[in-house]
Amino acid sequence: MLTEQITERFLDEDRCAAFRTSGFLSVRNFADPADVGSLRDLVARTFASPAGIAAGDRGDIIGDRERVATVPQLVHIGLYEPRVMDSPVRDRAFAVAHDLLGPEATLLCETGILKKAGSPDPTPWHQDEAFWAPDLQQEGISIWIPLQDVDVDGGCMEFIPGSHDEDVRTHRPVAGIESANGYELVELDARFRTVCPLPAGSATVHHSRVAHATGANRSGVDRYAYVMVFAGARNRLATPRDFSWQGRRDRDRRNESFESGFEGFFNRALRRLAFAVCGLNAFNDRRRFRKSLSRDVAIRKTNGVG
Repeated sequence: MLTEQITERFLDEDRCAAFRTSGFLSVRNFADPADVGSLRDLVARTFASPAGIAAGDRGDIIGDRERVATVPQLVHIGLYEPRVMDSPVRDRAFAVAHDLLGPEATLLCETGILKKAGSPDPTPWHQDEAFWAPDLQQEGISIWIPLQDVDVDGGCMEFIPGSHDEDVRTHRPVAGIESANGYELVELDARFRTVCPLPAGSATVHHSRVAHATGANRSGVDRYAYVMVFAGARNRLATPRDFSWQGRRDRDRRNESFESGFEGFFNRALRRLAFAVCGLNAFNDRRRFRKSLSRDVAIRKTNGVG
């Protein structure tokens, strides 16, 4: 959890109120563009390697296991490239999580996403909470940081304002393909969506229940994004929600690389190490936050947030 060491706000109360109303924020001047560029180099280098494949931490974010990934994602990316854990960009994310979720905020995971140049695949409309355990209820946020300028042609984020006020809607596997890795909303009126093109150094922040999507990457540039997911205090529900789109297939997929033999033992150990690294890094982040805080305040005073 975050601690009292985070004593300054990154988002003022007006911005926090806007988030509570709409379920998302577009935050310009979130980070130094030079730091974002350095983070992009690290993420791109990691994707150029086979990192995460053997442990099951890397796969296509929307496709199935039968095709070449066009939108690969790598969870626990810091396990495979520890230098990303030292990026000052992460300090900004911890500050935002503190502002929106309070000191109970916990880092759940960090993910790198690559949407290759010319990729025809949009990331379909969905709610992040549709992927969570149905008996778990907690407030969560995702901080989506593009690692280069991103516009509509590059696949920027899109949101349905206020959709977080509802419960999780019915989802299905993408395009109804049972072997798909992701889910999509079965019904959604996207006429009133908000599109969020961003320059490098900006970010979007969205609630775990707000409906969102990204378009195809019709640009000639690979689109990288770095995503940090945080959650507040959690509650176990006596009666789990009906997430019938989560079936045996999902449990099998989570377990298939951990079943037996040395490979299974190795992967279980690697997974535990991943969570240990995240936990240790969160502690180190809190220590580093105070050192970077004065710089953050100076950036906000010079450029503003919005």
